[in-house]
Amino acid sequence: MISKKNRKASRKEFKTKTILGLKWSLLNQVIVQGGNLIIGVLLARILSPNEFGLIAMITVLTGFINIFNDFGFGSALIQRKDISELDCSSVFWLNIFLGVLLTLLVFFLAPLFSAFYSRPILSSLVIYISFTFIISSTAIVQNALMLKALDFKRQFFINTGSVLISGIAAIIAALNGYGVWSLVLKILLYSGLNSVFLWMSSSWFPKFKFSVDSIKKMVGFVLPLFGTRTIGYWMRNLDNILIGRYIGEQALGYYGRAYSLMLLPITQISGIISRVLFPSFSSIQDDVEMIKKVYLKISRTIAFITFPLMLGLSVVSEPFVLTLLGEKWRDMITVLSILSILGATQSIGTLNGNIFLARNATKLQFYVGGVGRIILIIAIVIGLRFGIEGVALSYMCTSLLMMIPLYYFMGSLINLKVIEILKNLSSSFFLSVLMAGSVFVLDIYLVKIGVFPFLRLAIDVSFGVVVYGLSNFICKPLVYLEMKNLVQNKLKG
Repeated sequence: MISKKNRKASRKEFKTKTILGLKWSLLNQVIVQGGNLIIGVLLARILSPNEFGLIAMITVLTGFINIFNDFGFGSALIQRKDISELDCSSVFWLNIFLGVLLTLLVFFLAPLFSAFYSRPILSSLVIYISFTFIISSTAIVQNALMLKALDFKRQFFINTGSVLISGIAAIIAALNGYGVWSLVLKILLYSGLNSVFLWMSSSWFPKFKFSVDSIKKMVGFVLPLFGTRTIGYWMRNLDNILIGRYIGEQALGYYGRAYSLMLLPITQISGIISRVLFPSFSSIQDDVEMIKKVYLKISRTIAFITFPLMLGLSVVSEPFVLTLLGEKWRDMITVLSILSILGATQSIGTLNGNIFLARNATKLQFYVGGVGRIILIIAIVIGLRFGIEGVALSYMCTSLLMMIPLYYFMGSLINLKVIEILKNLSSSFFLSVLMAGSVFVLDIYLVKIGVFPFLRLAIDVSFGVVVYGLSNFICKPLVYLEMKNLVQNKLKG
């Protein structure tokens, strides 16, 4: 049993480290993701949807193989309370071996991969990108130790430098006519710089030691996690595989960019918190009451921000796409509108994995995720008959239906009922729907009187902010009062 004194000290340390981690992670996401957005927009204006589609085809394969690259041992180092030098060195050498093995595997699979899509150029592209497996494997332990220590300050500088340098290099290459190879350059350069910077900023260096026993100690945690990530990855990318194979790279380019834009608010907000919460929750994994309390507060805070963002993006997708990317990306508008609704729920769903990991329930996560993924496969295959819009709609509807069982099993780990979770998010949901409906009506009028896209977007967004702000001011839900007090305390402090 944990004594009251130790529990109080643990909670205080948890709060201090988590808040500091959130601050640096927030700055990291704002600068890094903001930079990624600008770079992505510039590249989208220079390159064509076909070239983005080719890279999307490749990243389906390389992204999956990258799961083998880490195999979950990085997360195991974070989750375990006590790790030794021997544990870290063993994981390091195992990752190096896996990185080399996977690069060789891709080299031999490349011709089959290009034949599957009937695109000969994919063979060369995927071979070059496969070198990221070797590169990234050299810094997995350094990254895990940095996350375990909640050292997001150093991560901020590492990520910022990697993103900006690789992005600028890709833009220069694209302007000079290198086409899809400019995107390959971006991927390789980012991976290389990130690994180099992690080595330069880490005080840990591997020893020439390897222990099978050290690896065995982590296998019980790692294998279910690996299975969950594998199934989850293919389910998240099955839509990309089928679209690329049966509809083509241009359609995949539209779909992929829509999905990336939908994910941006999620990675900006919930992604920040999620990256901090796993190592934080792992440090207090026996304090269920504390985890439950923090989960409810964090999830309603995320919903307060992401629900209006995502539902708002759904109704302004047309002026948003035309303003940001231009007329050649018009065919992605409907897909973005559909996926944005899915994004609202996924912004909260990103927290669930942290509960499973911190509570060492990776087996349960694997079984729950497995059933949901099978249902999702069927839905995506059915949706494929109706084009990329049909795939997006099937994906959205099925994911919404699977929320309830997922929340049920996740909540069981921290004594939390589904009805408590839904009630916790209800105010942000209903006020966001009210805002989105109001903006939708206004946008119909703006189209009718012939307002051009940029001005439409500006008016819609401004109106949406006012409606959402006023509705919260009038209704005063708990999350609004918490956010208000937070801002006031910051201004006073």
